[in-house]
Amino acid sequence: LASPGLNRPLAKLEHFEAHKGHRVRIRTRNARAGRRSFVGTLVSVNATGIEVDDEVSLRHESIGFDEMREANYEYKFD
Repeated sequence: LASPGLNRPLAKLEHFEAHKGHRVRIRTRNARAGRRSFVGTLVSVNATGIEVDDEVSLRHESIGFDEMREANYEYKFD
């Protein structure tokens, strides 16, 4: 069996729950404010989606699971 690697995909609610407080990358199906990719700290998770402190806009972004095309844990190399 192969490892999912450092930037492991997040697919299930429990994956998101396990990565609260960690850095994630979310790609959305449709652009929001001209962007489809959001990277930041996963702040909260609920039945309909997540909230991320976005590193680019420095804003709190609420993203529904139905809006997501892809989600990954994003390892940060220092």
